[in-house]
Amino acid sequence: MLVNRGWLPRDPVERTRIAPYTTPAGVVQVEGIAVPHASRVYSFGRKDGADEAGQRLRQNIDLDAFAREIGVPLQPFVVEQQSGAQDGLQRDWPRADSGADRNYGYAFQWFSMAAAVLALMIVHGVRRYRRLSGASPTD
Repeated sequence: MLVNRGWLPRDPVERTRIAPYTTPAGVVQVEGIAVPHASRVYSFGRKDGADEAGQRLRQNIDLDAFAREIGVPLQPFVVEQQSGAQDGLQRDWPRADSGADRNYGYAFQWFSMAAAVLALMIVHGVRRYRRLSGASPTD
């Protein structure tokens, strides 16, 4: 299973350099939330090569491809670490979204459509009533 411990900002001048950080040795207990996939950010192009020391900075990760690369089967989820803020890594995970905002947008769209159809029915109904009753449309 992969654990997303957080992130470090890159050096603005040398993009392959990051601030030093500590990795705990031995067995550690991690408190976190399991999410179905690792978060992704925009990626332009693809650079698979490692640096001189064999290290590789990964901005986005594909679980299946990474499992094939390291030769170890991985769980189909990632744990986003919530504990251990003293290690210097930033953990501003996006909040869980229920999707309700999208539903409010759809509701607004359909109620607006219903109001427009109702207004058109009233306008055309009045015109038709006047035409059939013999009244002038300008009355």
